[in-house]
Amino acid sequence: MLKLVVAINNQATISVVKLVQKAVRLLGRGDGTALPGLISEKMSPKLLKFFADQIPHKILITGTNGKTTTQIALSSILRASGKRVLANASGSNMRRGLLSLFISKCDRRGKLNYDYAVLEIEEATLPKVVQELNPEVMVFTNLYRDQLDAYAEIDRTKEMFVKALKLSPQAKVVFNGDDPRLSDILKGLENECLKFGLDPSYILDFKYEGEHLKNQKNDLVASKIKINDDLGTRFQIEDEEYSFASPGIFNVYNALAAVASAKSLKILIPDIKKGLLLMKTPFGRGEVLKKNSITYRLLLAKNPAGLNLVFQLLKHTNKPNLIILLNDKIADGRDVSWIWDADFELLKDIGPNMVILGGSRAEELLLRLKYTFEDVVKMGERAYLIDKKIQVFFTPDIKELVNFAEREKLSKYFYVIHTYTAMLEFRKRLLGKALNE
Repeated sequence: MLKLVVAINNQATISVVKLVQKAVRLLGRGDGTALPGLISEKMSPKLLKFFADQIPHKILITGTNGKTTTQIALSSILRASGKRVLANASGSNMRRGLLSLFISKCDRRGKLNYDYAVLEIEEATLPKVVQELNPEVMVFTNLYRDQLDAYAEIDRTKEMFVKALKLSPQAKVVFNGDDPRLSDILKGLENECLKFGLDPSYILDFKYEGEHLKNQKNDLVASKIKINDDLGTRFQIEDEEYSFASPGIFNVYNALAAVASAKSLKILIPDIKKGLLLMKTPFGRGEVLKKNSITYRLLLAKNPAGLNLVFQLLKHTNKPNLIILLNDKIADGRDVSWIWDADFELLKDIGPNMVILGGSRAEELLLRLKYTFEDVVKMGERAYLIDKKIQVFFTPDIKELVNFAEREKLSKYFYVIHTYTAMLEFRKRLLGKALNE
């Protein structure tokens, strides 16, 4: 009798939420994840497990940086091998977002027809959902200081990871073996582990904190990394060469995480290579957009480690034109003091031709640049000259910023460094929509 009641309740919830999702999209109120997810949680608390139990293989991906890129890379690999894959490609990685995803993809009876679910999970959400999802593989990309107002100090995030792992003793763990903090959380656990990392010559740029375990060797090691002229990337694992479109050495970690996960799932090397080649660049993470004869390369940076790595990538370019966007909405983190921990001094090595500053906290960016460069001269109401050669324009409103860049014909190519919600605003201005809906 109880099972029948639960089944009826699940069916009613699915019907209601599908109508809400349709209404949200018709009204242009977004991609329909937050409100539908909230309704699902209230009406049917066990619905997430109901959906997860229908999918044979579940892979959960978490960590400070690289979750979305790793998820898209692994999904592409699995699809290249002929698997039916469900993934939260838009990056909605909290419990409500997962519920909305499952409901949007199920039929009217609540049935899902997938072999694999590849899901990126927000760090604090992981221990709350891990038992419902019952993953076969859990992937940990890295552990950095991020959004102090959301996660507090890094030790709290470590505790979340440890709790999730204790609740999932059956899961294989794929993790970044170069990150001492991740190695530390696995002490004393019985999970089967697969470690990935870079050749030691590349590791210094990542500024990991903590003490490396003695005699630890990674199972998969990327070497001979090459950044192509288009900022795509090549690397080798043993004698096999892999290529993919996402830019920068930091994205090799994400590709490695996907390759290691695929190997743990017994996917063949030819399919892994094919999947990486076919992988689409995640929105906002190396993505290229074009509008009115201007090309924009979008590069997400939401914490000091991520921004430093973007700056390292831009050292491969020649006098780039930059747009830097800083917002402080909830999804970005209200506390933007992290920009003072980022190495803006790398801009001296990059030598940009021009920098346009925007976003709700553009003033902090301008102040940060003034502390970075000794020679700053105001040239107009919103124009500055730094080091007697780099033009800086201050345009906080993102809509006006795009209009300004187009109207003044400042450049035909920009690298856009942005926080998450700033990226959504920028994409909406260019494409008419924030996400790939």
